[in-house]
Amino acid sequence: MVNPIPSLSLSASDQEICQGENITIQAITNDPNATYLWSNGANTNIIIDQPSVTTNYIVTVTSSGNCTNSAQIQVTVNQNPSVVIIPSSSSICLNQTATLQIQTNMPVATILWSTGETNVPTIQVSPNSSSTYSVTVSTTEQCSGSTQVTIQVNPLPNIQIQTQNEEICEGTSTNLVVTSNHPNTSFVWNTGTQGNSISVSPSQTSWYYVTATDQNGCQAVDSLAIVVHPNPKISISPSSEEICNGFSVTLTASSNHPNTAFLWNTGAQTATIVVTPSSSTTYMVTGTDQHGCTGSNRATIEVHPLPQIQLSSPPYALCPGDTAKLQAAANEPATYLWSTGETTPTITVVPPTTSSYEVTVTNSNGCSTIASIEVVVRPTPQITVYPSNPRICKGEEITLVATGANLYSWSPANGLNTTYGSVVIASPSQTTTYVVEGIDLYGCKATKDVTVDVRPIPNINFTSDMNQICSATTVRFTATSDQPIQSWTWNFGDPESGNANYGYSQNITHTFFNTGSYTISLEVVSVDGCKNALSKPDFVVVHPNPIATFYRTPDITTVDNATIKFFDQSLGHQKVLWNFDDPSSGNDNISLEHNPTHTYAMEGEYWPTLYVENEWGCIDSVSNRVIVKNISEEYIPSAFSPNNDGVNDIFRPTGFNIDWTEYTMYIFDRWGNQIFETHSIEKGWDGRVNGEGEIVQQDVYVYKIILKDVHGVVHEFIGHVTLIK
Repeated sequence: MVNPIPSLSLSASDQEICQGENITIQAITNDPNATYLWSNGANTNIIIDQPSVTTNYIVTVTSSGNCTNSAQIQVTVNQNPSVVIIPSSSSICLNQTATLQIQTNMPVATILWSTGETNVPTIQVSPNSSSTYSVTVSTTEQCSGSTQVTIQVNPLPNIQIQTQNEEICEGTSTNLVVTSNHPNTSFVWNTGTQGNSISVSPSQTSWYYVTATDQNGCQAVDSLAIVVHPNPKISISPSSEEICNGFSVTLTASSNHPNTAFLWNTGAQTATIVVTPSSSTTYMVTGTDQHGCTGSNRATIEVHPLPQIQLSSPPYALCPGDTAKLQAAANEPATYLWSTGETTPTITVVPPTTSSYEVTVTNSNGCSTIASIEVVVRPTPQITVYPSNPRICKGEEITLVATGANLYSWSPANGLNTTYGSVVIASPSQTTTYVVEGIDLYGCKATKDVTVDVRPIPNINFTSDMNQICSATTVRFTATSDQPIQSWTWNFGDPESGNANYGYSQNITHTFFNTGSYTISLEVVSVDGCKNALSKPDFVVVHPNPIATFYRTPDITTVDNATIKFFDQSLGHQKVLWNFDDPSSGNDNISLEHNPTHTYAMEGEYWPTLYVENEWGCIDSVSNRVIVKNISEEYIPSAFSPNNDGVNDIFRPTGFNIDWTEYTMYIFDRWGNQIFETHSIEKGWDGRVNGEGEIVQQDVYVYKIILKDVHGVVHEFIGHVTLIK
C-alpha cells in the first residue's frame, strides 16, 4: 500500500517586522494526526518567535502513514532607529527659552514631540518649572525609537523694596532697603548705586528701580515711588493789629493745604484763637497738613491803655417815677455814650425799678472803658389776690384776699360788700373784673386785676317712656340740660332695689318690682361745678301684676278618660284666656271661661297655659303639664295651700316608674335665694324656710327637681309653684 504525501502550506502574521516585534507562523496540512518539526526545534503547528535579524523558517510534516513534506517562509527584520536630544542648555531661568534638537543613526520618516509638534528636528520650550520632554521618530518601515531630556528651571529671586516712609515732605529724606529670598544676590539701583540700601531726598515725586541677580544668574526687578508733598504755607489774619488793654483780638490761621492742623505758641490747637494781651505780644502758629508736612508764621499785636472814669449818682434810693442825675468824668479828653443813647457827661434818668446805667468813654486811640452805676428804686408793691382765678356759680359769693401792700382800695363797687381793706366779699351777678390798688409804707402804688367768673346754673328736665307700669317693668329715663354736665345722679325713690336705686348717666333705665308711686329725683353738676336738682313726685306708678295659677284634674290620665277639668286659682285678675296646647281640637283649644273643661283626643304630653289680666292691663301666665297616655309618669303640682286643712298642704311631685332613691328638690324665692332643699320624695315642702319659722308669704316660687326613672334616665324639671294662703 502506498501512503500519500501530506499536503502542506505556511501562513505568517507578517513577513516584514521591526526589531523587537513577534511573528506568528502556522503550518496547515490535510492530516489531522500529522506531526511537525520546525527549524528552530518547535513541534507544534503554530509557532511564535521574535527574530532579531531576517530569518528563514522551515517546517517538516510527517503524516500518520510516515510520509513527509517540507516548506519554508522568510521573515524580514528591519532595524529600529536610535535618537538623542541635544538641549541648548539643561538649566534655564524662569521665563527663558531652551532649544531642543534631535540626532538619529538613520534617516527617519516622522518625528513626534511630547509638546505635540511634528516632523521638525528642533523645537523651543519655555517651561514654568522643571520639565521632561520626549520625542519619537519612525522610519518608512514604521520602525521607531524614542528618548527624553529634562530641562531644569531655576526660579527668579523674589525681591521687595521697603521703606518707612513712602510719602515724605519737601526737604526730608528716606532710606530704601531691598531684600531677596535667594542668597548671594547682588543689587544695582537706577541711581547707579550698588548694594541693598540707598538714602534718597527727592525734590518731587520720583520712582526708584533695583535689579537683582542671584547666583544662578536669574534676575528680577522691583520699583517703588517716593511721593514728595510740598510744605503748607501758613497765613495769620488778625481781626486787628492794634487793640486796647483788656480787649481781645481774634487771630485766624489759614493754610493752602486742606485739613491742616494748627498749634499756637499759646498751646491752642484751633485755627482761630482769641487772645487778650496786656501788652504788645507776638503770636506764632505752626500748621501741619494731612501728610505731616509743616509751615509756620507769626503776628504781633500792639496794645493801647484804656481811659479812666469816675461816676456819681444820688446817694439815696428812689421811688418809681422819681428822677436821678448821673455824671461821668474821664482822666483825658474823650467821648461819652450812655446805655440810654445820650452822649453828654451828665444825664437825667427816671428808672421804673432799680436799674444799672452804663457809660462808654472812648479816648483818641479808640480805646474805651465801660463803667456802670446802679440807681436803687424801691420795689413796686407786688399785689397778689387769692384766689387768683375765682369762679362762682350765679347767686354765690366769694371772699377775695389781697396781699403785698399796706392799704387797699377796690373798684368797681358793684357786687362788693366794701371797697376798702385787704378782704372783700364779692357776689357779682355776672362775670366782673375788679381792680385793687395797694400802697406800701413808702407810698408806692401798684394795682392788680382779678376777674370773678360767674357761671350759669344749669336748667334741667327729664322724661320717661312710661309712667303707669306693671310690676317688674323697666322704664327708660331721658335727661336734658342747657349746660354741659359733668355728673348726673338719679334717685328712683326705690330703696328696696339697693344700689340699683341710683344711676349716674344722662339716660338710664330702672326696673320697678314693687307696687306703689315713686318720686324720681335728678341732681346734676355742670362742667363749671354749678349744681341743680329736680324732683317729680309720683312720677312713676307701679300697678301689681296678677298671679296666674290653676290646677287640673286629672293631670295624668289615659286616652279613654281624657276630659280634664281646669280650675282658675289666679289672684288679682279680671280676664282669663286658656290655651290647652291641643291645636288639633280647633276652636276648642281656646277658652275664656274661668273653670273650663277640655277633652284630649290623642295620647301625648300637653302644656295648657292660663293667661290672666287685671284692670291695669298687667298680664301673667302659667303652664302645667297634662299627660294623656297608658303609662303614667311624674306629676308636679303648680300650686299648694299649706293651711293644715289636710288638702294639698305639702308640695312634692308624684308619678309612676320613678326611681325615688335618687331624688333632689330645691325651692327658690323670686330673688333667687334658696329656701328649701330635700333628697327624699317623702319629704315635701311645707311652705317654711328650710322647715323652720312661719309659712312664707303668698307668692310664686321656683322649683328645681332632679330625679331618675326606672330606666336609669335622669330628668331635670324647673318650674313655678304658687303658694296660696
